[in-house]
Amino acid sequence: LTSSSVFITVSNNGADYPASSLPFTYTSSPSITSLTPSRGSANGGTAVTVTGANFKSDTTCKFNDMKVAANFLSSSSIVCVSPAPVSKIDQTMSFEVSSGQGDGDFTSSGQTFAYVTEFHVTGVSPSSGPKSGGTKVVVYGYNFVDGDNLKCKFDTTVVSAVFLSSTSASCDTPPSS
Repeated sequence: LTSSSVFITVSNNGADYPASSLPFTYTSSPSITSLTPSRGSANGGTAVTVTGANFKSDTTCKFNDMKVAANFLSSSSIVCVSPAPVSKIDQTMSFEVSSGQGDGDFTSSGQTFAYVTEFHVTGVSPSSGPKSGGTKVVVYGYNFVDGDNLKCKFDTTVVSAVFLSSTSASCDTPPSS
């Protein structure tokens, strides 16, 4: 993080400046590289890891016009918890960050965060398989969304899922511990 400091004062006539002045520090603006995940529950509450550069401990995240304080991890990583939007419908919002006092200057990264309607699991077939894993199961429910972040979780083990439709996805069971 590069910064430089100057002193600022004011003149009423453009020629006479008082001896008193105050410090002002120029800092590098934050930038966003990625959001993980880039979508979350329409109820809010999704922890979004933001990678980029020049983050500070006072970084603020903005989902459209909803601002939340970031959890500072490092100058290149912060976590922001998505706030609950007014309408609980599928919608995509701009996502930006700012480091500084007050509103600060927000980035213009073009990043977006999608709020999606809660999905629900209603069934699985088959409902059992060998301890060695490898059973292809189809999970049934509704509001499934196609994308790289579609996963199945077997207790604490997460595996990739294949989108079949908005009401079904398949995944291979991991070995049982």
